[in-house]
Amino acid sequence: MEDELVALESIYGPLFSYDSLSGRYSVELPDHGLRIVFWADEAQYPSLSAPALRLELLSRWRWRSRSAHEELVTSLNALFVPENVVLFDCIDFVQQNGTRFTESDSADSSSTDAQTVPAPAHFNIPIHSGQTLTDRKSRFQAHIARASCLEHVHSVVAQIKQLPRVASSTHVMVAYRFKSGDSNRDDDGEGGAGDRMLHLLERMNQSDIVAVVVRWYGGIQLGPDRFKDITGVLKTLIENTPEF
Repeated sequence: MEDELVALESIYGPLFSYDSLSGRYSVELPDHGLRIVFWADEAQYPSLSAPALRLELLSRWRWRSRSAHEELVTSLNALFVPENVVLFDCIDFVQQNGTRFTESDSADSSSTDAQTVPAPAHFNIPIHSGQTLTDRKSRFQAHIARASCLEHVHSVVAQIKQLPRVASSTHVMVAYRFKSGDSNRDDDGEGGAGDRMLHLLERMNQSDIVAVVVRWYGGIQLGPDRFKDITGVLKTLIENTPEF
């Protein structure tokens, strides 16, 4: 189990934590409003029994229905196969399917009236693009640009999405960080990717930057390796771009 925990800490970074008082570990999934708390008897797991799991709702989130919690727990328990570690699979399942079970309280306050959203303003901001990485038929490419406000971020992302090759992509993941301290990310369906990108920007002491990683899914599931690819192409581009 120790190797599995080291891998989870590497993948989820600050979202992974250990409570020394209870001896329990947890991973927060803010995009789905859940904290997964887990512990196990190492004499039993993974050879004989599954780890114990507890699902905790984060602030301002709720279950979609009365049965949602039980259904999710049942789905997670069904993933366990003796002699196989399962914690990453459980977390990944929630990231891929969490919206079926939870919803934000703010959903009630969202207006259902149609609104006209203005197109992002265009700024003459240079965008630096990295080499495309191919991993088991999936392709990844990073882009970075200077951005000191949301208008810059929206403009850069809009320009990247207009590239002909990006039209066929599966995910356009975004993270930005300003000198003011403001930061945010958008997974675009690749749950957890934005958090890792933002964590990388913090570790590399990058600010006034918007980072975009585009993925074209190749039909083969990469598991946690996809996060290494996402952060890897971004890290390489930043290191190889003198302006950053």
